[in-house]
Amino acid sequence: MSVLAHVVASMRQRERRATQVLAYILNGHPELVRAFVGLLDEADIRFQPSFRIQTEKGDKDGVIPGLPDMKIRDEGGTLRVLVENKFWADLTAAQPVQYLKMLQKERKDGSSALLFIVPEKRVTQIWNELKAKCCEAGFDLVKESSERDRVKWVSVGTDKMLVTDWRNVLCSLEQVTVGDEIRSDLFQFRRMVEELEGSEVFLALRPGEVKNVDVPQRMINYMDVLDSVCDRLPHKGMGIMCGQSQASLGKYKSIYRNLQHGGKVVGWLAISFFVWHQVGTTPLWLWMNGDVHLPKRFEKLGELFEGMYVSKSGYSHFIPIQLKSDVEKERVIEGAVDRICEIVRKLT
Repeated sequence: MSVLAHVVASMRQRERRATQVLAYILNGHPELVRAFVGLLDEADIRFQPSFRIQTEKGDKDGVIPGLPDMKIRDEGGTLRVLVENKFWADLTAAQPVQYLKMLQKERKDGSSALLFIVPEKRVTQIWNELKAKCCEAGFDLVKESSERDRVKWVSVGTDKMLVTDWRNVLCSLEQVTVGDEIRSDLFQFRRMVEELEGSEVFLALRPGEVKNVDVPQRMINYMDVLDSVCDRLPHKGMGIMCGQSQASLGKYKSIYRNLQHGGKVVGWLAISFFVWHQVGTTPLWLWMNGDVHLPKRFEKLGELFEGMYVSKSGYSHFIPIQLKSDVEKERVIEGAVDRICEIVRKLT
């Protein structure tokens, strides 16, 4: 069974899906399990692992709350590692304190580890939160790793708590010599991870960003450009419907104006934060839905408007409105208005 077939067959939630696929890949090759456990070497945790990864199993008596994503035991059957695979979901009430208690309860001898895998951009943020929760619970944290280490760790009693990023994990696994089928699975898993890392991002706020007054000034400038363009469009035969000036349309997080042509709404002129983040290019987009008459072949639209963003459903089409740089405001407005008129007349 391919890794994609495994995904379709067994998973619904995104982070749970990533856990199931990672466990599926690890269980397909003993050397991959060794490489994965090798990530703990920097924290001086070394053991011969069992080559069967358990997923979403609580403690054996059901006393301690929480279902760790993955459990790794040594070849003698002793629990040695709990793994929590994170992207952008918050820590649960059980993380990390109850998981550390679960390790203490099941450990027989030697050190155990609680490992969190997160997006690289979230490492510092989640690391600080994990340590804060441990301190609040009365755990003593000692012998911490260097800030520059790719795998961060700290001693919590006789156990270790660690954080690393998905790219580090994938690089470690991809260095192992395996067959073409597993290498293909790893490639597909990397694409999945990249997609999950790019969604629902909340990066930790930095003092420099919060205090930088250029950021709100620039956003005011963009909204002013949107208003100025809308003021000009009626003189070009375009109508702007009032009364719905700002909204968040689903995940697209937009400030928009309804755009009319020929007496009907043909789409929305929007500062779309979501599409801007996904594609770059420009903050200003012409958002047209499936009610608009499009060329016979959808691919042809892509040829007409290079850089267009298409929603995954294929229903909404975002066409970039390039803004001229290093020119006065008047030329920015004129260029945007001309571009919008050109697009609407071709498509309606």
